[in-house]
Order: sequence, then C-alpha cells, then structure tokens
Amino acid sequence: MMNLLCLAIAATQLASEFMPWQTKSIPFTEQCVSDSYTICVPLAHKGRTERTELTGQPKTTFHVEEVRVLASNHWKAGSVVHVLIPWPSPVEPFAQLPLGKQILLIGSIPSNGKLFRPIADQCTEGFKIWLRVDGRLEYMAQENEMLGLVWFPTRATAIPSEREPDWQFISSLATALRTSSTAEVEVIADYIWFILPPGANAYELGAGHTFDRFANLLSGAIAKHKPYDQTLIYFALNKRSYFGTWDLYYRAVRASATDEKAFPNGVPEPRYWENIGVNPQVPKGFKHDEYPPAETARILASSRNPRISKFLLKNFWPEPSRTEQKILRPVLDDPDAEVRYLLALLLARWNSDPDHAPKPKRVIPAKNGSDQFEYPELDGVIAYWKQKLGSS
Repeated sequence: MMNLLCLAIAATQLASEFMPWQTKSIPFTEQCVSDSYTICVPLAHKGRTERTELTGQPKTTFHVEEVRVLASNHWKAGSVVHVLIPWPSPVEPFAQLPLGKQILLIGSIPSNGKLFRPIADQCTEGFKIWLRVDGRLEYMAQENEMLGLVWFPTRATAIPSEREPDWQFISSLATALRTSSTAEVEVIADYIWFILPPGANAYELGAGHTFDRFANLLSGAIAKHKPYDQTLIYFALNKRSYFGTWDLYYRAVRASATDEKAFPNGVPEPRYWENIGVNPQVPKGFKHDEYPPAETARILASSRNPRISKFLLKNFWPEPSRTEQKILRPVLDDPDAEVRYLLALLLARWNSDPDHAPKPKRVIPAKNGSDQFEYPELDGVIAYWKQKLGSS
C-alpha cells in the first residue's frame, strides 16, 4: 500500500522502517501530542539516549535522529532538529528515518523545557487498532528536540495552511499521497485504516454516510493514480462506511486486471455494501454499478493477474448467456489452476451440468505452513468445456 527500491521489496522495507507508533496508530491532535507537522530530510542517526520520566518512572530509551527542516508549522526552515523515537523493547529493532529522503514527520514538540510522550489505550476494530490518548509521560528536553510519532514519504515543499491542526495533518497526508508511488500509497492506505475523520465517532460512522471533506481529500489525491493505487484508498474509505466506496473499489479492481503486480496478497473483499432497500440513510437515487456479463468476460479473457481473475470469478454476476460464455474460452488456458477450476465450476452451474463440474480441490499441507492445493481430474473437465465453448 517506490522509487527508492524496486516494487518487489519496497513495501516490505517501508513497513520495517516505520516508527513503532506506525504499527499501531496515533490519533489526531491531543494536547502536546501531535502538534508538529514538519517536512524534513533526515541527516544522521545519532545513536540512543535515556531520559528519566519526571514523575519518577524508570528511564526510557529513545533513538535519536538528526533532521533538517524544509517546512513546518513550528520549526524554522533550515533548522536542524533532533527527533527522539521511543525504542519499544530491548529485543525489537528501533525504527530509523531514511537518510537523505524527504519525509512528512508528525510529532510532539517541547513545551517549557518538557517533552511529552502520549499514553494510549488500545481498542480493536476488526484486526486494526485505534489508540486513544489517556495521559502523557513527561521528560526534560532541549529546545531543538521533538518526539517522532509517524512519518510518510512526501514530495511536498510546504505545509498546508489550515486553521485546525487535525485538518492540517489530513491535508498534509493528502498532499503526500498525491505524488506517492505505489509502495508509498500502500503505506498511507494502511495508515488510513487506523484513523478516523476529525471529530468522528467510529460507531456513528458504521451506518454509512456520504463523502465528506476527509473522504474527498483522500480520494481526490489519487484521482490521477493508476487503478490499483485507487483501490487501496477506496478500500480504506470503505472501512469507514462511505457510500459508494464498494462500487468505486470494484470498478478500480476491474481496471487493474492487466496489472500483474496488483494485490500481491490477493484481492480483499470490502466490508461495507449499501443495502439500498434496508438502510434509510442511503442517499435518494443511489444505485449500485451494473456490469454487463460480456464486459466482465472480456476483462477476464484479457486479465494478466490471477488474483484479480479469482476475485472476478467469485463475484461474477449476473450470469452470462451461452453466447457470452464463449468470450471466456481463453480463461480455460489460464496458467493458474485455481482460475481454471473456478471457471469450470461456474460453467457447470450456469449450464446446469453438475456431471462436468470439477471435483473439490484437495488441500495438501506444506511443511512451511502454506497449504498447497490439488485439483483432481481438472484437465478432463477443462477439455470438455473447451470443446463445449468452441475455438477461442
């Protein structure tokens, strides 16, 4: 969810480099928590420092990063600042900022010679975690020090002018997103899973709501990106139950079928789908997208991404006519066995021909924990449907 490395390893490296907070989240502004939005370039790794919490708690270890400020809502351009990053555990590697790379850094600035580290309660939403600030720890600090919370690659050279700090963060994030590479979009999209629109309540959002400034900023930032990048943001917004995001996501997935690198871990199913007949909050006149079967069949026939092919086969609706089924003939030669298996199952169902449905796939446990699958007698079934559909 980059230009620094090849796409095959970029997302993994980004995930490992990001700060400890970034694997959990940090909420929007709380007093002296996320009050610095800074575009900077890291200059050097300065080792570690220990600080004693002012109320007498044990010492905390911080990793120190030196950065040069390009633009900030607090620091002067050209300033050299030391960023303190909490080291979460002696057995875990601490995060380091990418030297020489321009980033958007969010953090806490010193106040009256003190640096404040947030204490947060965790509450789970699905398999993601939201942190609510429930206090703070205080440490002595120099004026040129700040606590680093999260960072994102950015090509922006200025911090957006906003009256409210919460929106300054979202606007800065959207600006970074606008020029992000695919690997950078993956990181930002994953972070959007953690956060709420400023002032929003997660439980109130669950019933669904129309696009607001939060959704418009983020979706607008990826309007000119390739379809796969768009799917990442639409999927994150669907988590917040924005009306229309299921259709936007599905449309972008279909448009990504020729992108061989899209969805390296498979295409996830979005959670929120507007049940128009039941939900009174759905806007008047709202309709889900409709796709002619022949159009879906043509996308599948030209797909170069087996993960997307499997998703489309599992969501193929409405049923194609027998003439439209012939468009799918090339898919029977797909190199991925599961794609061929899924199509054969559909053809048997569409044609009410259970005698020529493939046998259920068999699971073959692998020593590395990643199960493999076997498709008994699939070749014979595929040969039958090739003959049935005629030449491609």
